[in-house]
Amino acid sequence: MIANHLHLQSRWAGEESPAIPRLVPSNAGEYLVRDADGHVWRAMTCLEGRCLDIPASPDGVHAAAQAFGIFARRVNLPEPLLLQPSLADFHNTP
Repeated sequence: MIANHLHLQSRWAGEESPAIPRLVPSNAGEYLVRDADGHVWRAMTCLEGRCLDIPASPDGVHAAAQAFGIFARRVNLPEPLLLQPSLADFHNTP
């Protein structure tokens, strides 16, 4: 849903669609797979590039903030309540 929304936002703005990781279905066509222990797994496409845990300079912090701002502005859905977590607490970290 988010990927489609971002793609449409970019098309309407006359911009190139952003690169976003996408879910990869299993051989059975499922996007979530449970192993024998009941753990849930899913696979996503990999975006080539690099990931910086700690920016090397204030310019890096500024660039990251700008990128996040663009993402947040584009993902601003007219009906945010349509979004429901597919896995409870998946994005919550200790």
